[in-house]
Amino acid sequence: MNSILTLPILLQLAGVMVIIAEIILPSGGILSLVAAGLFAYSLYHVFTHMSASAGMAFLIADLILIPVLVYIGIKFMARSPVTLRS
Repeated sequence: MNSILTLPILLQLAGVMVIIAEIILPSGGILSLVAAGLFAYSLYHVFTHMSASAGMAFLIADLILIPVLVYIGIKFMARSPVTLRS
């Protein structure tokens, strides 16, 4: 993998994990701001260090994959033994 791509991909994954943590932990939106910052810095890094076309590819992938991954994360959380069930 290209070393220029490593940081943005890790930031994207960290952003998704923070969004899922926001669902579990009540933080008053602080974790959502952290996740937005992670996604924004990842896109900034791609646009400035790579190319505009790579940045647009990341942006389109974010718009499609982030809601899908959050939905899947919520579904897996609902089935986990950690959740409260009555």
